Amino acid sequence: MNAGDQQVSVSRKGKGYSLTAGSYVYQLTVENEHGTFRQCKVMTVK
Repeated sequence: MNAGDQQVSVSRKGKGYSLTAGSYVYQLTVENEHGTFRQCKVMTVK
């Protein structure tokens, strides 16, 4: 993956799963030669 802004699309309904409306906590982890960066965020699904 190249450096810079990245985007991920999330669909509420997929093959064999669905996300109900609500708040979800997710964690982003990036590892490189300088160490590890972790950040938690909240995603709201309507």
